[in-house]
Amino acid sequence: ALDPLSQNAGNFVRAIPMTLVVSLAALRFRHLETRGVVLAIVSGAVTSGLGYVAWYAALRSLSATRASLVQLLVPVITVAGGLIVLREPLSVRLVISAAIVIGGIALALTGAERYQMATSNSQFPTPK
Repeated sequence: ALDPLSQNAGNFVRAIPMTLVVSLAALRFRHLETRGVVLAIVSGAVTSGLGYVAWYAALRSLSATRASLVQLLVPVITVAGGLIVLREPLSVRLVISAAIVIGGIALALTGAERYQMATSNSQFPTPK
């Protein structure tokens, strides 16, 4: 996309009518409070928008390989946020899972760097 940020903002805008239809259809089954609606909008639209702005800014300085690998850290970062903000309990399973994800990313990054170094010294073109 030429401008991924504006394209993503357009996706959010196009999703509004469908969200309103579904919300109105389910309205009779829910009790709404103004504070809850405002918090839902802020946590959904505003924080997602800020997240996309940060992500697209970071993408400018990352290769496709690094960007895809960094994106795999999202679950680990989310768990860390749950531990810190929500005081979720830390378990052995959680630590092992995070170590596997981070270890896999480290292996992929070092493997990609080794591949690039090996192919840059050869006579064959590097695939893109």
